[in-house]
Amino acid sequence: MATSCCRGPCARRPRRTAPRSDSTARPRCWRCVVCTGRTGAPFGLEERLINLSAAPEVEGVDFAASPPGGWLLAHIPWTEAEHRISAAHPAAGAAKLLGVAATAACLVLERRTWRGDDRITHVRLTFPGEAYDLVARFTPNRG
Repeated sequence: MATSCCRGPCARRPRRTAPRSDSTARPRCWRCVVCTGRTGAPFGLEERLINLSAAPEVEGVDFAASPPGGWLLAHIPWTEAEHRISAAHPAAGAAKLLGVAATAACLVLERRTWRGDDRITHVRLTFPGEAYDLVARFTPNRG
């Protein structure tokens, strides 16, 4: 199951993102919300803003046929990315789309990408927390 609800152009800056330069101009963006899942149960929610100056061709893409992340990787070069992983309660709209309570613990991954100083995309991926574990394997530093 993949439900795509692309809302089209917007002039909103993503929450908690600061411009990479001193510029206060807000880029014209494309807002896209995609809920994915299997066997009827939602798997995750993708809320994405794409800078139309960096990726103008996005306006003609059918994200119901090609998910935004995969399309961007195949068509839009980038030079830097930032990930932020956290645990959080879902926003009311996200809770409804994911089929979880507003008080449920969710795994949230926020990613921002740039090409030089130009912002390309900001995405917030929200997953029901009970379905995920983060595991790291490491060895001591033997300097």
